[in-house]
Amino acid sequence: MGQGVLGVYDDGHGKAAVSVFLSRAHGAGEAGEAMVTCPDKAHAPDVECTTEKLPGVGRLMLLQGYEYPDRREETKNWRATLLTQDGFLVDVNEYNAPAEKGAPVSRENPPFTPARLKALVTADAWRSLLAKLPGPSRPTAPPSTPDEPPPTPSSPPCAPSSPGRPR
Repeated sequence: MGQGVLGVYDDGHGKAAVSVFLSRAHGAGEAGEAMVTCPDKAHAPDVECTTEKLPGVGRLMLLQGYEYPDRREETKNWRATLLTQDGFLVDVNEYNAPAEKGAPVSRENPPFTPARLKALVTADAWRSLLAKLPGPSRPTAPPSTPDEPPPTPSSPPCAPSSPGRPR
């Protein structure tokens, strides 16, 4: 579970959708690692992507690509995702259009450079918000068992007897 916000940034060079999502990585290690792993070039040939281990911080992925890998629209999606050492995700997406999908491109590139995206996701200001996220959910207790167990497939059902017929 996490929290996010989506808005439109306008620096006078064209409106751009920007989103920030804060969450806990689900599970230990692997689930969060997938969020900071670059896509396979065979599936995303037009994507520029780098990953970096930041000592004392976590693992960072910077991605510059398109909303649609087949480029059916020219909407660019640039993204920075940080998996912190303590299992939180800070994910920022930005576009060169005022909406993720279906809006005309309003500028050549999204507004923030990869360096600015890195500074944004690694900012200490997120710490207090991350600390307020609910902890991982705990499994619930199994339901109580009824007094009589249901019949099992190996138990033959009781056949009603027909009046006047011997059994």
